[in-house]
Amino acid sequence: MMKITTLTLIACSALLVGCAHQATPSASVKPAIPDYDQGLQAEARGDFAAAREAFWRAWTKAREGGATPAYKSAVLYNWGRMAGYTCNWTQGERLLQESLDMETPLSGPNSGALSKRLFELARLHFDQGHFALAAGFYERAVAMAERLGVGQSDPIGLANAQDDLAQSLQKSGQADKATAARARATALRTQHPGQRARFVPRHYPKSCPR
Repeated sequence: MMKITTLTLIACSALLVGCAHQATPSASVKPAIPDYDQGLQAEARGDFAAAREAFWRAWTKAREGGATPAYKSAVLYNWGRMAGYTCNWTQGERLLQESLDMETPLSGPNSGALSKRLFELARLHFDQGHFALAAGFYERAVAMAERLGVGQSDPIGLANAQDDLAQSLQKSGQADKATAARARATALRTQHPGQRARFVPRHYPKSCPR
């Protein structure tokens, strides 16, 4: 199996990840790369606590070394997800929001990098039962995914995202919007029979204390 590293990781999906490829890391980034790679490896084997600590170390070195905002945004995003996966929801939300705020002026209003942060915040809020907040993030994320052409590249993945949006809307008292989102999900599945989602998101653990 190919080892996952900063230099080899190229993952593309507007529903979760953008395209990350750093063939010639700058001097400001190099000190953080071993820890970042350890975080990727730990996540791949399901050790989210170890991944969280590795991404924290990468963040410390990236910040102290003057790494680019784009690199720091990526580290914050991954650290935030791992914090959430290990039941540190408040920290995870803060880190993901910081990553979103940092990424917005970097990649513009429509990018895979931006959409993955929106989707992650939507899932984090949904899994905590904050359905109105989740709906707001899902609405922005799904609309961006549509503009990015996910309806063609991963129509069933987009249909599943529409379902998540519909649940958030329904649970936050927005029944009419929920009905419209479910109709869009049904249309995508009807137009692409027999297909499966290319991307299936990981949700946050249900066993976390409320």
